[in-house]
Amino acid sequence: MAVKYVNVTTSPATTVLIAKSRVVDGNISKISIANFSDHADGATVNLFLQDASANDYYFFKNVNIPKGASLVLDDNLSFDGSTYSLKMLSTGTSPALTVIIK
Repeated sequence: MAVKYVNVTTSPATTVLIAKSRVVDGNISKISIANFSDHADGATVNLFLQDASANDYYFFKNVNIPKGASLVLDDNLSFDGSTYSLKMLSTGTSPALTVIIK
């Protein structure tokens, strides 16, 4: 999979990072989520797969990423892109998140 970059600056926001598709493969090796917000409370993030029936399968839920910090995932990330969408829910005051998917 090619590198994908997504900025998220609204809250609460559910962002589709990789949409379900017959042509999408979910063979990803790394996800980085950086919080470059100036707000002291940080951002609370959920990262999950969602199937066609809107069932959610979480990589993690309610993780706080402090301002200036990054969260990097590099294991057990592959999924069937024809069955699932990769989504992220972010909450917090004035979030400023950058997501990089490789």
